[in-house]
Amino acid sequence: MKKWLCLLLSLSLIFATALPVFAEDTIHVVLKGQELVFPDTQPQLVNDRTMVPMRFIFEALGANIYWEDATQTVFAFAGDVNVIMQIDLPTLFVNDKPIQLDVAPQLIGERTMVPLRAVSESFGLNVEWNDETSTVIITE
Repeated sequence: MKKWLCLLLSLSLIFATALPVFAEDTIHVVLKGQELVFPDTQPQLVNDRTMVPMRFIFEALGANIYWEDATQTVFAFAGDVNVIMQIDLPTLFVNDKPIQLDVAPQLIGERTMVPLRAVSESFGLNVEWNDETSTVIITE
């Protein structure tokens, strides 16, 4: 009986100390005061850039999007801003003006992932990173 109790206590200590490590790996995104909940593919770091699912972030930013499968290009429109991005092309076009990206949009698994800062800033939003909480904060 004592062996089982010791084993149980040991396992609970291992899991209790391991869970916070996993939680710290999670990247949080707060858009205009509301934390975004990504339904299936979570934000990921690629070359120190936060990448998020394309359709989810554009829609959260209030943009209408159109995906052209033949060229793997996304067209997004919100107000007087139009954004064009293409898979593996490190250039974002905002109202036809090219902006160089540190990380190109890319396919990760079955999702098109785009750089969060570049997309948010293309719609005139401010982006900050809180290193302590691994949180991207997007404000107007």
